[in-house]
Amino acid sequence: MVQLTVIAEDAEDATLGEPGKLVEDSVLARIARLVKTLNGHEGPPGLPEPEACVQENACKELRTLARTSPQNKDLIGKLGGIDAVLMTMKANAKKGKRQAGPISVLEDIAARHAQNCESLLKLGGVETVLQAMAQHRQDPTVQHTGCRVLQNAAMCTPQAQEKVARLGGVEAVVNAMAAHPTVAVVQETGCRVLKEFAAYSSTNQEKIASIGGLPVVLRAMEAHIDVARIQEFACGVLRNMCSGNAEYQNCVAARNGIELVLVAMKAHEEVASVQWAGCWALFCMGVHNPEIQDEIADRSGVEAVVKAMDLHREEARVQESACWVLKDLTERAAPGWTQVDFKKFSGAIQSVLRAMEKHPKVSKVQTAANSALRKLAMHDTEGWVKTSILGRCGRMGRSATMRALSAIQEE
Repeated sequence: MVQLTVIAEDAEDATLGEPGKLVEDSVLARIARLVKTLNGHEGPPGLPEPEACVQENACKELRTLARTSPQNKDLIGKLGGIDAVLMTMKANAKKGKRQAGPISVLEDIAARHAQNCESLLKLGGVETVLQAMAQHRQDPTVQHTGCRVLQNAAMCTPQAQEKVARLGGVEAVVNAMAAHPTVAVVQETGCRVLKEFAAYSSTNQEKIASIGGLPVVLRAMEAHIDVARIQEFACGVLRNMCSGNAEYQNCVAARNGIELVLVAMKAHEEVASVQWAGCWALFCMGVHNPEIQDEIADRSGVEAVVKAMDLHREEARVQESACWVLKDLTERAAPGWTQVDFKKFSGAIQSVLRAMEKHPKVSKVQTAANSALRKLAMHDTEGWVKTSILGRCGRMGRSATMRALSAIQEE
């Protein structure tokens, strides 16, 4: 690191990184000076402010540079910027100073930059950030930016996510959300990080559940119904936590989780990502759980899903997730449809057929639609599914029609 700094200051044709790549002297020297400032070697010339203000200004300038271009992030990392920021945080921690500035720099340096995330982990950055979050629990900026840093580090690799969780990342995120229930940015980032932690990790799922993560997420949904991103990420947490886990499914349902998902879908009907996430949450909350499926159906879950499909016909991911919900709920809801309200049964059939028609080359949509159609046919005593398929033959085409007919004939 020292050698690179000397080159930056002394060589007119300084190069760094890929061979032959010329780096502007002004940017390189500027970053090297800022790193030295944070390391305490010297302050920016002509600034009479006290040391704390000098460091704060240096952090702001590094943050601006990191946001400007990926190349600047490369330089900051290679010139020792991450280590310098961490040293500043450690020094400030001993003095009880605020940590929002340095943590914000780490967030921008590491965002979407794998090498800097790796360096952050190796240099003990996660531990330093967790300590700052614990010491400044009542500072929403520290909690928000701290969660963002943890998110960047955890999403680097599966091994990185495991390490962040092992060091206490899950607990820190849940604590941040619990401490600032009315601060939307904390809730949004917290839900997003928990969604990533819960994906494909039973260990993290158990940890989230054991420390009260599910109630915290549900409270975020209830308190911020108007924030689409919170609803999307919260539904993602429910999806990853509940899939195939009856204990968590029942926990969410008992805390009004089904209604919260349906309210989110109603409040953000035009937002495809919320409809997609909401459908997956409903599916995962009810999969292999007849009692929960009954409750979803009783609360007009089928109608919500069909509406999502109709409003977002061009969105393959909405069609896929919705078809899986229909497949699972048909057995619970179809008897009522066919006996009392045939329009609901017909609406579900038509929505599935439109999904097949609209996305003929999307294998995931076709697989989900075939499964939903097959289940609808199993509960069709009047032959309406077959009649509907034949009625749409002109729009679907011969090939799609034959596939649909084949699907309903499979056992």
